[in-house]
Amino acid sequence: METNSPPSFDNMFSFEQQALDGNTTQKEPLNTFVVDFFAQSVSKYGVDELDKIKEVMSVVNRHTKDSLTEDEWRVYLPNWFVKKCSSEVTSEEADTWMNSWKKLPWKQKTQTNDDWTLLGWLYWLMPENRVWFWHSGTAVSQNELNLKLLVDDFNFASGAFQWLCKCAGLKNIRIVNE
Repeated sequence: METNSPPSFDNMFSFEQQALDGNTTQKEPLNTFVVDFFAQSVSKYGVDELDKIKEVMSVVNRHTKDSLTEDEWRVYLPNWFVKKCSSEVTSEEADTWMNSWKKLPWKQKTQTNDDWTLLGWLYWLMPENRVWFWHSGTAVSQNELNLKLLVDDFNFASGAFQWLCKCAGLKNIRIVNE
């Protein structure tokens, strides 16, 4: 019997881990949606960028429940990703930014181009805050990728995902099925 209850973090996390491990035959958990993004790649067929995204997400999955410190995350995450993240901000700077961000319309909130701090990015990947999970990525042409995320609601914050894509070298990242 199908239920309308939201999928559990563990079910979505398990799906993501299998997807990262190359299992493409699994079914999505009940009450989830697949959201498509398109992005422009620099490498031929986006191979390098996809590998980088999967590399970061694999580390996150291995350590997401470990309560790591910032320094420990910096050791485990790929150096190329850590270097792209901006310096941490003071609580006053964060409050100022958050107050201005809260005043933005929803669409602008999801399209911010600001650089992310490592801790700010990790916040959205922790189990209690996590709203998206890796589904798949494929080349649709020599320089364009179709990236898929698994979500339980179409109104989700995709900024952390878009930051990961940008760090991996993708450009013109855009959601398709809004």
